[in-house]
Amino acid sequence: MSRNSFYQLQELNINNVAITNTGMVFKLIEIDKKLQITWRWDSFSTGKTHQLQWYFNENENQNKMYEEINKGLTIQNFIDDGMTKIQAEEWFNISKSNSKEKRDKLIHEFSIKYPELWSKITG
Repeated sequence: MSRNSFYQLQELNINNVAITNTGMVFKLIEIDKKLQITWRWDSFSTGKTHQLQWYFNENENQNKMYEEINKGLTIQNFIDDGMTKIQAEEWFNISKSNSKEKRDKLIHEFSIKYPELWSKITG
């Protein structure tokens, strides 16, 4: 939060915290040793309100939690840019592929499956 002055922390009680930024809210609530994270975003580009929710065990690996949340947010951003959910998930998998050979294969399949979208992506 020190890196971005637009973020604000609101502690509603010991088990209910909200982190806010312009148009965006992360709510973290602990219920029965489970962490519920709710993200709500009022999109400037589409005017739509988006909401995603995740549930984690009390001792869940924080890196795993971050990866799952990052995946959901990234996919939502692709959807907000005009992709369908399926297209966004496929594009996310392409972007996270570690193997050049696998990535090239996935890109080829994506370009054939969605030629109009591929044309927009490649300009």
